[in-house]
Amino acid sequence: MSSKNSHSIGHDFVSRIKQASNKITNLAAETINGNFLGLEGHDSHENHPHSHQRTFKRPDSDDSNVPTPKITQVKEVEEYSKSVVGAVDELIVASQKLDSPVVVGIVTLLAELANHEKNFIQVASQMNKPNPEELQLLLSHIQVSIESVMNFKYSNRMSRLTNNLNAVAEGVAAFGWVAVDKDQLGYITEMKQSSLFYTNRILKEFRASNPAQVEFVDKFLNVLDQLFNYVKIYHTVGLQYGYSSPLLTIDQALAYLIDPTIQQTSTDSVNSSVSTVTPSAPAGDSANYKSSGTAGVNALFSEINQGEGITHGLKKVDLNATRSADLPASASASSAPRNLAAGAPKPQSPPIKELQGKRWVVENFVDSEVTVEVTDITQTCYIFNCTGCTVVIVNKVNNLTVDKCLKTSVVFDAVVSSCDVVNSQSVKVQANFAIPLINVDKSNGVQIFLNDSNKENVEILTAKSSEINVCYTDETSEDAFDYREFFIPEQMKTKVINGKLNTVVLDHSH
Repeated sequence: MSSKNSHSIGHDFVSRIKQASNKITNLAAETINGNFLGLEGHDSHENHPHSHQRTFKRPDSDDSNVPTPKITQVKEVEEYSKSVVGAVDELIVASQKLDSPVVVGIVTLLAELANHEKNFIQVASQMNKPNPEELQLLLSHIQVSIESVMNFKYSNRMSRLTNNLNAVAEGVAAFGWVAVDKDQLGYITEMKQSSLFYTNRILKEFRASNPAQVEFVDKFLNVLDQLFNYVKIYHTVGLQYGYSSPLLTIDQALAYLIDPTIQQTSTDSVNSSVSTVTPSAPAGDSANYKSSGTAGVNALFSEINQGEGITHGLKKVDLNATRSADLPASASASSAPRNLAAGAPKPQSPPIKELQGKRWVVENFVDSEVTVEVTDITQTCYIFNCTGCTVVIVNKVNNLTVDKCLKTSVVFDAVVSSCDVVNSQSVKVQANFAIPLINVDKSNGVQIFLNDSNKENVEILTAKSSEINVCYTDETSEDAFDYREFFIPEQMKTKVINGKLNTVVLDHSH
């Protein structure tokens, strides 16, 4: 396979993972070509995470004619098990101390992903470098696992520990390094930086009050650090292929990835202290998490390769609907691949404005004016998926989050902790009174309006954002509504000075 084609496949794979992260807030809780149910927006000890299983094979293959793969244990796989899988095992233990099934659920999916990647490294060691089509098949389990983590995060976004879910979902794409041809270490570092935004918020909130949260952050970041160190030692110039014998055919490799237990043990193999974590479904539920049909992988990649059209035909999550123990028969029986390219229009979720516990939820409004009257200073407000709206929040609110909104204005009196703008485009936020902190993350075209009472006391943090402008009144103007606009710099200049990095804002005036 030419290096050009290989690089294209790796770039496409990584791009799809990043696109899935951005689009996942539009998807229902079920994953592509399968039924995966999240815990629906709240922690419940009666719900448990489950593994999803799929069948991936070449459409032209015949299982009866595929020789049983003969696997030779290699040092690279043993070290991956000890360092990366071992770190994930420690994270599972730490997550259980948080008394949150949703956190345990997303970490369990991360453990499943780590084991899929371990198996992929094993077959890579015993096969020649695959062509682009074969590589897509081999990466199927890894890609679907990553997307399942993101689906799980979205379906439980109303959890009280949403920062934990976001941290894992942002960092999990680091496991896509196997598809990156160049600078794998830089790629892993970039994914870790994405998750640090949320781990820092966890530490800020719980450092002094909840040691279990601090341990969770330490163990999760250790997973990414162990992955970084493993790649640095064993795959510095990219994933290595074909350095162990006997070599496997593509069909044998796929057979092993589907079921690692069907193998012959090589006489040259060595015992491996592999610590695996395989989440299992309770009796009676396993059918809901298995996908039938040998053409599943073809449907999967035909759907993924649609690009922007991938979300057509998917249902949106109805937050008012609760998970029922008695699902309709059609919900579990319909496991055949769905054709997402059928062109069915994407349904619009109904608008929601309600107080859920102590959180005001404003979602799915289009071209509307919405007023939220806060009655308790401990109440928070979460504004999600609104387009062309004006949202007015009356009275002081504890925390305000604007998530995935477009061309929406938010006006509020005061905020106790912070106003967070994430994944949004062309939004305006106006603080009438006190606000200590404004966070802007992964957003573009944000205008922040301040006044004389708060402009000297607010801190504004930006990350992965552009076109951020701050507007406040001009003290020299006779017009009280004469606002001046200042942009937040986007370009930085870094130099090495006395052995240390020195970063300053790039000044174009010189």
